[in-house]
Amino acid sequence: MLTVAELAKDLKTSTTTIYRTLNIVQRGRTDRLTEKHKGITYFTTEGEKTIRERLEPVEQNGSEHLTTLNNAEHVERPENTEILFLRKQNETLLQELSKEREQNRAELEKEREHSRQQAERLAELSEKLAELTKNGQILLLKQDKPALITDISDNEKQNNNKKSFLTRFFKNREK
Repeated sequence: MLTVAELAKDLKTSTTTIYRTLNIVQRGRTDRLTEKHKGITYFTTEGEKTIRERLEPVEQNGSEHLTTLNNAEHVERPENTEILFLRKQNETLLQELSKEREQNRAELEKEREHSRQQAERLAELSEKLAELTKNGQILLLKQDKPALITDISDNEKQNNNKKSFLTRFFKNREK
């Protein structure tokens, strides 16, 4: 059983790299890859094998890459083609979204222009209504003036009849 420092020296890497790799590998596993004795971490044979597989250098053969990580050739994977397909689809969707936004902006501008025109028309009609209301009030005043004058004279006659007894008495006495 090797310690972390011994394995790091053997693989020509740092102990930090060994611990990081160990943490990554242990996330998906239930079996123990290390054991601790008196505060020192020792690798089990399975743990040592796993860490070595993860950290051994990549061998290159021409244009194909072999790795000991999972003992598989790194030729174009279906995942890579799927990612490329999804990227293209994403770009297409973004372009369509841009076009729709431009169309919406154009429609919004048309609606704003229409609203401005309606607001101007409404202001004109309001001014005309105010003028008509003013003219109507003037006409009503002209028609009601003679009636007001006759109403006032009728009111004066009634007020004269309603004078107090003393006023009438003294008024009659003066005559």
